[in-house]
Amino acid sequence: MGRIQMWRIGNTSGITIAGETGVSSSSLSQLSSPVGIIVDKNKNMYIVDKGNNRIVRWLIGSSEGTIIAGSSSYGLLPYQLNMPNNIRFDRNGSLLVVDTGNNRIQKFPISCGNLIDHIKTMI
Repeated sequence: MGRIQMWRIGNTSGITIAGETGVSSSSLSQLSSPVGIIVDKNKNMYIVDKGNNRIVRWLIGSSEGTIIAGSSSYGLLPYQLNMPNNIRFDRNGSLLVVDTGNNRIQKFPISCGNLIDHIKTMI
């Protein structure tokens, strides 16, 4: 519902590393309907927090994230998102966001480390 879990090979259960089991909220320590994640070489997670209309950068081990795109409310303005659904970084480190509710792709100039993994998942 509102969490990201890390599963190690061979484990029978995961460890919650962002958000909280069974809780959806707009606070920086919570997520609401996360639908995608990218992890860079510095282990920064970039989470598509669809229910909160934002993209959050979250360090593994942190108790909360930082909003890097969008806000906790939807909108049409250039800095707002409406039901973001997926993210990618371009070769220059800019964040590309599929802004589904606004029928557009948004580009945000954000510097990121080299990406090590991209996971698209429904949680």
